Amino acid sequence: GEIESLKKELLPPIKFHFMSDIYPAGDEFILVYEATGKLIPQGGLPLDIGCVVVNVETLFNIGLAANDIPVTEKFITVTGAVKSPCTFKAPIGISFDDCLKLAGGATVRDFAILSGGAMMGELVTDISTPITKTTAGLIVLPVDHPLIKRRMLSQEKLERVGASACDQCYRCTDLCPRWLLGYQIIPHEVMRSLQFSGPRWEQFSMKALNCIECNICSLYACPEDLDPKNVCAHAKRELFARGLRPDKSRQVDVHPFRSGRQVPTALLTRKLGLAPFDLPAPYIETDFAPQKVRIPLKQHAGSAAVPVVSVNDKVVRGQLIGDISPVALGAKVHSSIDGAVKLIDNYITIVRG
Repeated sequence: GEIESLKKELLPPIKFHFMSDIYPAGDEFILVYEATGKLIPQGGLPLDIGCVVVNVETLFNIGLAANDIPVTEKFITVTGAVKSPCTFKAPIGISFDDCLKLAGGATVRDFAILSGGAMMGELVTDISTPITKTTAGLIVLPVDHPLIKRRMLSQEKLERVGASACDQCYRCTDLCPRWLLGYQIIPHEVMRSLQFSGPRWEQFSMKALNCIECNICSLYACPEDLDPKNVCAHAKRELFARGLRPDKSRQVDVHPFRSGRQVPTALLTRKLGLAPFDLPAPYIETDFAPQKVRIPLKQHAGSAAVPVVSVNDKVVRGQLIGDISPVALGAKVHSSIDGAVKLIDNYITIVRG
């Protein structure tokens, strides 16, 4: 198959490392441990132990950049409640609606979209939202699907229910992927923070600093359907704002039961109610030529790009339209189609023609 064909092209020291089909296998801490046996320090980076983690599409774009070709397109998968689940390459700045049309349209009248995956994806209800350099997967689901309904709950309600209903069963911690690697993330103790304020709130909330918001605790582990992930995420952001960080010097030891507590993706898919949508989304070639794109000036970490074009300017695909300050962290932005600049705000809107 494909892997055997690729093996023939590999040159030392490049080699394949096969991962188990578990979630969240894509977490860089898990990737590094599974591939090298090394543990990244708490609050650290792969580089701290001599590793670099790069995803496949980033490598692809680095190859383009080496030939002075800017990023103007994105690989997108559209799946879920659509007529023809598929994967394709599309110009940055087209709308989610355009993407749905390329997949044959939604099969339900009232739907919402999870952008970025079922577990960690962002809820999107505005289909005019444009795709960016970081958009990857769009999961279309009926608005009454449990995953959609959960994401529509307010933080206030999540915390109120969590404070009254958590029975401290520890299951959220027992199955936490980072805790199983030995990191100090203890969701059931963070849930206790809902009962307190002041120093006691901080004492329990500190156990959230290593949370990666993978959602195993909320969407798989909790028998009460509570939301430890959101409680951890809220606590982590508050503590980060106060300047608190994980203790990088703390010893990290892998839990002896880790191998028996990892979550198989097939089992997780059924638990999430996504089995009916677990269908192939084959790659298709498309000649789709959008009449309009809205390209965000901020699609990346750091500062937004600064426009270097004006309204009514003619631009061509690949042309620089947003640059970064020499003293700022950011990324350049390029036009994804030929056309004319019609509007500049937080986006640059370009109309073909």
